[in-house]
Amino acid sequence: MKKILFAFSILLSLSASAQFDFGLRAGASLSNPRIENFKGITTISDFQYDASELSYQAGVYARVKLLAFFVQGELYFTKINQSAKASFTALNVPPKTIDLSYSRIDLPILLGLKIGPIRIVGGPMFSSNFNDVSGNLNNDLKAASLGYQVGIGAEFSKLFVDLRYESGLGNMANAVLIDNSSYQSDIRTNQIMLCLGFELF
Repeated sequence: MKKILFAFSILLSLSASAQFDFGLRAGASLSNPRIENFKGITTISDFQYDASELSYQAGVYARVKLLAFFVQGELYFTKINQSAKASFTALNVPPKTIDLSYSRIDLPILLGLKIGPIRIVGGPMFSSNFNDVSGNLNNDLKAASLGYQVGIGAEFSKLFVDLRYESGLGNMANAVLIDNSSYQSDIRTNQIMLCLGFELF
């Protein structure tokens, strides 16, 4: 968490040499987990993923502009709602829904190009993860994880709108809890995000 705040403070200091914006940002997203490299009992045959679930974000952004290019850092809270169904090898056992929801503090550092009102963004994202221990991630959620975002959007005066894709560059959890037993796995979150930002100054 200290590293995230330090990186965001560095971005703010760049305002001395270029045009600087600061504002609020919020968004909604459709989240979908992926569980791979599952190592557990052979009674679980596969995982099924139903329709993506609605998640949300809210926070602030800072942007440094130089000609048609910009660097935009964002710091926001994210609530990820997602689940999967574990399918069992036994024919008489119905699939079991497992809750993979968790929360994060996210810091994307996005490089951008603005052509007229159109903007293209992409870059890494650093996350500090935490969760409700009542879910199936329990204590296996990693304290920090790395991902990326890419997207396209538009700017209208003080407002920007982005449509982004987000995925993990590494797993955000090392195991999943099923029926009170923890099984090693690679768990990542994919999102389609609609982001809104409003410039304050």
